[in-house]
Amino acid sequence: MNRPFDLNEYDERTGTCAAVPDRNAIGIGTPAVCAPQRAMGRLLPLRLIPVLTAILAAVPAAVPTKAEVASLGLAGAYSLRARGADAPTWNPATLSWNESCDLRLFSAQASVRNNSFTLGDYNRWNGAAWSESDKREIMDRIPAASFEGRFSGSADGPGIALRGLAVTVGNETAGLLRVPREFARLILYGNNPEESFSLAGAGGSALAWSELRLSYAREVTRLRGSSATRTPRGAQAAGWAQAPHGKQAPVGTQVGGGIPVALGASIKYLKGWGYGEVVRADGGITTTMDGIAGQAVLAGRTARGGSGIGLDLGAAARMPNGWDVGLSLRNVPAAIRWSDRPEERIEQATADTLTMQDLDDSEDLATTSTTTRPTAAFRSSIPATLTLGVGRTFGRHYLAADLRQGFADRAGVSKTPRLAVGAARRQWRWLEGRLGVAVGGVDGPVCAAGLGLAVWKLRCDMAVSSAGSWNLTSPRGVAGGVSLGMRWTGEELR
Repeated sequence: MNRPFDLNEYDERTGTCAAVPDRNAIGIGTPAVCAPQRAMGRLLPLRLIPVLTAILAAVPAAVPTKAEVASLGLAGAYSLRARGADAPTWNPATLSWNESCDLRLFSAQASVRNNSFTLGDYNRWNGAAWSESDKREIMDRIPAASFEGRFSGSADGPGIALRGLAVTVGNETAGLLRVPREFARLILYGNNPEESFSLAGAGGSALAWSELRLSYAREVTRLRGSSATRTPRGAQAAGWAQAPHGKQAPVGTQVGGGIPVALGASIKYLKGWGYGEVVRADGGITTTMDGIAGQAVLAGRTARGGSGIGLDLGAAARMPNGWDVGLSLRNVPAAIRWSDRPEERIEQATADTLTMQDLDDSEDLATTSTTTRPTAAFRSSIPATLTLGVGRTFGRHYLAADLRQGFADRAGVSKTPRLAVGAARRQWRWLEGRLGVAVGGVDGPVCAAGLGLAVWKLRCDMAVSSAGSWNLTSPRGVAGGVSLGMRWTGEELR
């Protein structure tokens, strides 16, 4: 005779239970009795979540976490706005427009985001009892593939740029965590008879590294174009009528002689500080009329250090109508060979036809094993990104747009194109306000705002942004940053 199942391992938040055969029941109509909270239905896959997190946490948390804070205030529409020590990270060709000596002291920013839940969702459901409609709404929030969470951060150290040459230091970290939608269904509704749950789709990666960059740029040619004289109203006729850094040429100055085209490059020494990656996740649980059976396997690899080389390329031109255009290609190639304590870790959990009696008698509901062993050094690439940018200064105003394309779906990068549009206004010589929006990529939609302050030679930038939602009060991610530096103009250097 088939045994009844206890579907009510009750959870006060979710109101759901795990299905486990009850040997003490005497018939089909016997009332269900809640199983202990350690019911295998949830325990087998959920016990591997800390393992997955531990693999990703192998990246040292103490490592400083692209840090040009002015770019954050423009939502990333910054490839042609970057100057001085900021330029190499975006488009090294714009170093050729540099007439100042720029010293960056530090710059740092960080962001966290996910693809499912907003801050309002968290405040609404955290700690509350979930009704059936709540559970359906939670499931509807999670995309068909998986819940996805990302973090990124950067902390750029000292850097100096003088005309077309720059030496800069940067530190970056990025992470990606994927959890199958099946996990949410199991937590919310329990494991009903004749249902199976798969671990397929779980995964993630995280890495932290530093970059020492040597960058150089110069004007290589002038395309055919006519000259022009800047008018008193600041209007621009044919030819380039904009001085470097968005400054207008003096009234009556002859400008032009063709369209100046600059090329630039950054060669980078990469120092890896930590790497973690889930390379395999499979298995799951199945509930039958006889019990619960399941097996889960999670394999990952980690390393504590490595090194490599990277290259960034850029091109930029200043058009006759006053617009700047640029194209940059980052990390072509860029790879780190992880040779310091590379390890492979395999976590397994197995249960063979678990019943209610097992819950009563056993201290450990599942047989688990962990294997960690040294492995050979391995390489990981930092995905390349292509950016097309346009920008123009209108008196006190600056308008820019960047279209960015990644070539992999990995931590910090997405194959989904990202379009960012930003605007800045210099209210006074010492204050600039910035606004930006972006769509696509790993974080869109994005709304951003920032301020730039300049006192004597000092400059300070601050910015915040929301991600994943146009609702500024309930985003799916947030970011913020601050930077401090010094700048001397070309006239002061002469």
